[in-house]
Amino acid sequence: MADAAWKIVATEQNFAEVVVGASAQQPVLVDFWAPWCGPCRPLMPLLERIAVNTDEAQAIAGKFGIRSIPTVMLFHHGQVVEQFVGVQPEATIRAMLDRHLGAAAEPDATHARLEQVATALERRDAAAAAEAI
Repeated sequence: MADAAWKIVATEQNFAEVVVGASAQQPVLVDFWAPWCGPCRPLMPLLERIAVNTDEAQAIAGKFGIRSIPTVMLFHHGQVVEQFVGVQPEATIRAMLDRHLGAAAEPDATHARLEQVATALERRDAAAAAEAI
């Protein structure tokens, strides 16, 4: 997960800054995963923005009560505002993001931005997807 420049890898050392601190400005989606987790792999193309490897950051996983992976949490203003466990369809993930991004932006603008992200991800253009976020 750490190989692409646009990804943020949350560790025990930087979690407070890259997740909790950043969530003061905008919602931050965090994927709790592990390399050995088969169900985590289908989510990776959609959720590689910020991820916490539970094998490497066990204290963070423990703090948030992670008992099953993949677990995905959406942080805003330093708090978990929504989460899901297990593989979810893209439409479900988009609906969750719409609920929270819509509060910070006009619904049409949010929808357009999500469409840009989805299109970029379909093209496997990670840089364009990150820029659209």
